[in-house]
Amino acid sequence: MKRVLYLLLVFLGAPGQSWAYISPLPTLGKVITDSRHVVVLEVDKVSRDKQVVIFKKVADLKGEGAPAVAKHKLTEGLNPRQMRTILDWAEPGKTAVCFQTDRSSLTCVGDFWYESAAGDDSWWTMTTGRPELSFAYSGSPAKLRGHVTEMLAGREVVVTALKFRLLTPVPGGGTERKWETVDTVEAVGARRLMRGKDWPVWRIKASLKMPNTLPELIAGHSELLAGDGPGGAEDVPALVKALKHEDARVRVEAAEDLGRIGPPAADGVAALLKLAEHDPDPLVRLEAAKAAAGIDPKNEAAVPLLVEALKDKVGPVRKRAAECLGDLGPGARSAVPTLTKAVKDSDPTVSWAAIDALGQIGPDAGPAVPTLVEALADADTRGAAVGALGQIGRKAQAAVPSLEKIVLKEDNGGLRWAAAAALVRIGGPGVKTGVRYILETATHDRERNWTDATNILMAPTSREALPALLDTVRDPAVRQLASETAAEVAVYLTKDPLTDVKELLQDKDAGVRCVTAWVLHSARNVDLKEVLPVLQETLKATDPWARRQAARYLGRLGPYAKDAAPALSAALDDKDEDVRRAAAEALKSIQQK
Repeated sequence: MKRVLYLLLVFLGAPGQSWAYISPLPTLGKVITDSRHVVVLEVDKVSRDKQVVIFKKVADLKGEGAPAVAKHKLTEGLNPRQMRTILDWAEPGKTAVCFQTDRSSLTCVGDFWYESAAGDDSWWTMTTGRPELSFAYSGSPAKLRGHVTEMLAGREVVVTALKFRLLTPVPGGGTERKWETVDTVEAVGARRLMRGKDWPVWRIKASLKMPNTLPELIAGHSELLAGDGPGGAEDVPALVKALKHEDARVRVEAAEDLGRIGPPAADGVAALLKLAEHDPDPLVRLEAAKAAAGIDPKNEAAVPLLVEALKDKVGPVRKRAAECLGDLGPGARSAVPTLTKAVKDSDPTVSWAAIDALGQIGPDAGPAVPTLVEALADADTRGAAVGALGQIGRKAQAAVPSLEKIVLKEDNGGLRWAAAAALVRIGGPGVKTGVRYILETATHDRERNWTDATNILMAPTSREALPALLDTVRDPAVRQLASETAAEVAVYLTKDPLTDVKELLQDKDAGVRCVTAWVLHSARNVDLKEVLPVLQETLKATDPWARRQAARYLGRLGPYAKDAAPALSAALDDKDEDVRRAAAEALKSIQQK
């Protein structure tokens, strides 16, 4: 359980956020409780050139006196994708739900949340995207409005949210090697788009009395977890009936829910295919086709309908077709050639959607890599192309030189971060550049980047980053984060021979040898009798940081490090105060029964 809690702290413990409840991953109940105002906003005007969205207030759900107009100045936040997501969504008439304190706000536009800081004259400036809040709620703003209203009235509701799993402890310590949670934190750390097949939802019973944080809810209140998906097989008949509703929005949401239910909604496929071919609203047709393909991946009729829609004369239809194909993930691999052509669409929103879709399809989109590399040279598309190449992974090796150029020479910090994360995910010769940039950036700006850096570097896709992490331990500027993250990565590599890591036990740098020994121990790749001599020897190193680190590691071993007691006792006279303190704490740990 200790390991589970540590991972949660790594994922959730982002320090220094302006909203006190964000750090521990709040439930929807906590978000509402800590808000002074909750208002429903409607998009009135949008300026994509000026990156501004003007909202008008349409309802007060909590509190009174919120201004009738809210003006949001958008920024790239921590990733170019974040601002683009909001601008692509913002059309006059669209609604959002905004949770406000005196100086900060959180705005939910459905499948994406963002945070803003208050300014003067009803202006709010976006500070960053908050994709992890989709674990509190993910769904339409209209449904969220209803949920908030009911919860404020003291009633319990069932909400949909992205599914988040804790790692499962196993007898004897450690955890099962489950990558679901680690992949999740990597996506948050890389600040990638979280939507589609890889991001299923579940249902949570929500009220103002629910636990404050999601980990509390999952670990101690399983009765509040209502089931996977937006519904079960029992909900299918009502959703199929809703496919005939006169309101297109209702038909879209019904189709989307059926698709998210998946195979248990098989009885709805026929109705969905009929809707996909004959509904008068093109966006309803697209959502129905996507849902049918999601329920029955072997169905040969649905994906071609979406591919054909990529050639529609209307830009928003082409854009939505690309988004639907991306949401299907690898199931839309047959659309790769058409999506690749759509990268060069005359409508920039279609280009971004096509690039995002190729990334969501993943390694099967490898043939699109040359086109995506070209997109890196275009200021209008590079933000999306960087993320897509990272998601394609190893098959995007051809993009490494271009991504390295972005990391080393680009002025945009968010773009450089995304490119560095992509290099780590792709692997190969670009790993060192990616690791170095992530470590340096996180160390220089710990408040914004430290947690995200750890999340990226401990992901399963970053196995090749481990030797690079250990190599950077020799650099005083970044070695603390490098050593901490390397140990985290090791926990998930118990079946890996780690031959390339063992070579570093012979490194000339005492700190590298020390951390390598601990990493190999954490991965259970070497016997303790091989680790202890390295740590004891490090207690005599000239580098005080290495001596301190060795003492701390020995302390973590507790009674198993009893043979190191004489060396630690000698370290009580070390000239460095921190080393003396670490040695004393280690001896105390060793002596405990």
